[in-house]
Amino acid sequence: MGQDQRNAAYRLGIDLGTNSLGWCVLDLSADLSPVAVRDMGLRIFSDGRDAKSGASLAVDRRTPVQRAGGATVISVGCRR
Repeated sequence: MGQDQRNAAYRLGIDLGTNSLGWCVLDLSADLSPVAVRDMGLRIFSDGRDAKSGASLAVDRRTPVQRAGGATVISVGCRR
């Protein structure tokens, strides 16, 4: 990557889905309009559910959430 490209204006676009993350880097002209795609990518995640029952695989990892005076308190790794 040359010095000119490192200093060039660019735009990062991110698309966050329920099971995926997509991104694209666009090179911009002097008036900040897109002129070229520099790079792009996609990451697809499993949906986190049992294929047969459709039940969430994260149930055991989740911790109880309590309400205390209007604030949300999440217990993580604490014994009561």
